[in-house]
Amino acid sequence: MLESEVQAMELLSAEVELSTSPLNSYNENERTRKTWRPRVSDQVCDWDNCKEEFYLSFVGSHAFVKNRCSKCFVELRFYIKCTACLDSYCYECDQRKHLTSPFHHRTFFSEMHSKVLLPTQFVDCNGGLINQENGILRAQCGPEKVAVITKEGRFDLTWTEFKCSSCTAVISAKQSDFVASGWWPGSPKTKTYLFSMNLLLMWNHLSHKTPGTSERKFLDTLGEISKLAGRSHVIDRHIFGMSNRYFQQMEHLIEVEIRLRKLFNCKACGKNPLAIHID
Repeated sequence: MLESEVQAMELLSAEVELSTSPLNSYNENERTRKTWRPRVSDQVCDWDNCKEEFYLSFVGSHAFVKNRCSKCFVELRFYIKCTACLDSYCYECDQRKHLTSPFHHRTFFSEMHSKVLLPTQFVDCNGGLINQENGILRAQCGPEKVAVITKEGRFDLTWTEFKCSSCTAVISAKQSDFVASGWWPGSPKTKTYLFSMNLLLMWNHLSHKTPGTSERKFLDTLGEISKLAGRSHVIDRHIFGMSNRYFQQMEHLIEVEIRLRKLFNCKACGKNPLAIHID
């Protein structure tokens, strides 16, 4: 009797070891794992099931809804919705917020219509559009126009001026001031273009990681983004290309002279590598 119980326990322990062995788990996973076609079919079904819900949600986000201002909480008859802030504002809070934030994408909503606002367009107390050009780029606007290019496309703004609060003297910002603030000039002489350094860095990495990427089509893409927001879509390719080449040269000098990197040293060959690739 005791021997039979011992044999039963041994058989039970052997079955447990077999069931928990990696090989057995692997076989079970192989049996339960779906092939590529059923998995793709399930994903397509998931998208089809949510398609109508997502569509209604997207359409609803572009429609007028009764709302309150995200800052002062007043009930709104019309409002300005900002996709950068992810908030809705009354006309007063919108002016206070966006006079110094020209690169935010804003849309005016009323019960009758909606309109994408330009960086210098604001709304008065009656829901009418007005132009406000003070405070552009966190400083007083000057008389000269400038095209500012960012990842969100082209913004037509005005060149910055600095005004003294005591003597009221006005000094136009130099291009070196913009360079220190993260903006790269399109030309060392003319005040026509300013390019975001983040945009130039993104383009340089994109062109290096994906050789053959068209600079023309990259600028066309920025133009299409601008057109969707109702802004001018023209970006001079020649100015962008030359300005970017000098920006790349500055980046190279920073690597060599500031960070002291030996760009032509090879980890395997040392200071005299057998060959060097242009990238």
